[in-house]
Amino acid sequence: MLKGLDNQLERKEDGGLYLVEQIWVPVYGNLRTLIMNEAYATRYSIHPGTNKIYYDLRGLYWWPRMKKDIAMYVAVREDYKTEKLARLYINEIIARHDVPVSIISDLDSYFTSRF
Repeated sequence: MLKGLDNQLERKEDGGLYLVEQIWVPVYGNLRTLIMNEAYATRYSIHPGTNKIYYDLRGLYWWPRMKKDIAMYVAVREDYKTEKLARLYINEIIARHDVPVSIISDLDSYFTSRF
């Protein structure tokens, strides 16, 4: 458990651990992914984004780095095929920011010669 967090968690009558009024979701199998799947696949949301899923879930659940996990889940769904990821990259990144003219790595001599 996270340092200091054990003092803030409270076991309620239903046997669950709560952080204030949110259920603490432990790392147990793919439980967190199942919760995110349910929030993503709800019939009342059409392709919900990171913020929508986070705000829907934060009232009920909590875990460390929850927003980061949700952002990663929405960005790269496990069931996406390579073709779909390529299409998303072109439509969402390239279409908005154009094709990079050059790529400079922090290991590149052009980059390191500036210091």
